[in-house]
Amino acid sequence: MGLATLLERSAAAFEIVKLAGAVYLIFLGARALWDARRPGLLGLDQDAPAGPVQTPAGAFLAGLTSDLLNPKMGLFYVAVIPQVVPHTMPIMSGTLMFAGIDTAVASLYMAVLAAAAGWALRWLRQARVRRAMEGTTGLCMVGLGATIALDHSL
Repeated sequence: MGLATLLERSAAAFEIVKLAGAVYLIFLGARALWDARRPGLLGLDQDAPAGPVQTPAGAFLAGLTSDLLNPKMGLFYVAVIPQVVPHTMPIMSGTLMFAGIDTAVASLYMAVLAAAAGWALRWLRQARVRRAMEGTTGLCMVGLGATIALDHSL
């Protein structure tokens, strides 16, 4: 609270903090640009997994457990679905039918999402893609830092 008040009341202190932040952004951006130019410095090996290796069955079980233990899912099925069941249909069978449809649609969606994420991960792990992303990020950080440093309206 005291630092915010100081920066609000002192234009010089605010300018110093602003310029320090701009210099830091430019430094980070320049380092990212430098790392993007030099192969092998990005810290990722093409063949090494990015995280802990998990079997598809283990991943499914972890997701299922997380979903079943999530109280919001139970509340959704208890509070929302009975309201959309037609009055001509028994509430239990209608709720189970809508829950089954929801489960089927969500399962299909998650399978497509997992396949797309697997493809994207293979693509993102390529050295040329990583270097391009690092370079783009570096340029953005240098540009942002320069914009902040040169902007006198703040």
